[in-house]
Amino acid sequence: MRVAILPLLLSLLTTALAAQSWSQVTTINNPGQVRDASMAFHNASGNCVLFGGWPALNATWLYDGSNWTNAASATSPPGRRDFAMASDIARGVIVLFGGSGPLGDTWEFDGSNWSNVTPASSPPARLGHVMAYDVARGVTVLFGGTGNPNLPPVFMDTWEWNGTTWTQVVTVSAPNEPTFSCMCYDIARAVCVLTGGTSLFGAPDQKTWEYDGSNWVDRTVSVGPAPSAIPGLGVQNAKMV
Repeated sequence: MRVAILPLLLSLLTTALAAQSWSQVTTINNPGQVRDASMAFHNASGNCVLFGGWPALNATWLYDGSNWTNAASATSPPGRRDFAMASDIARGVIVLFGGSGPLGDTWEFDGSNWSNVTPASSPPARLGHVMAYDVARGVTVLFGGTGNPNLPPVFMDTWEWNGTTWTQVVTVSAPNEPTFSCMCYDIARAVCVLTGGTSLFGAPDQKTWEYDGSNWVDRTVSVGPAPSAIPGLGVQNAKMV
């Protein structure tokens, strides 16, 4: 299935797009004011899925491009903040891991209901981490986070979820500001791209890193510093797609 999906996604990159801009969409329903939640696109249903955050800690909302609907799934992850989700387009599920607590559980959403997955191996409990789905290799990549938002140490580890278990990938190098960074998958070049974040000891980092499935590479020298409102300072708690 992954073989069929990848060419389709790559073909979209060659499609000319008109100039893009933001416009506010007025909906009949909405999740209300939410912070520290997470969102991912569920390709099988065509909905954007929002879960958790504060104050609606365990609500699941679906956005179809015109309106929000409360999914009201039969089962649901416990309420949480500062967690991460990614869309596994090959298996048609959204993968969720961790969050405030800290928590170390893995959940999957099939478009209508959540399932608690209990793999034999899992990353340590954490929050403030990032995840992205690697289309070419068919795994969800997790990086960083912290086991305690107020105290060191932070995690600088990389894990991959294949739908059955989590496997830690020991890399030669890794981003050194691993908490509350942002990451997405670059389909054309088959790498995860990460920027920003903090080590909880200072200002957000402005480096750009790439993960190819075996190692992290600092691309800052070749691509320049990442976007920032203040030169020299990176972003924290930002999102990328």
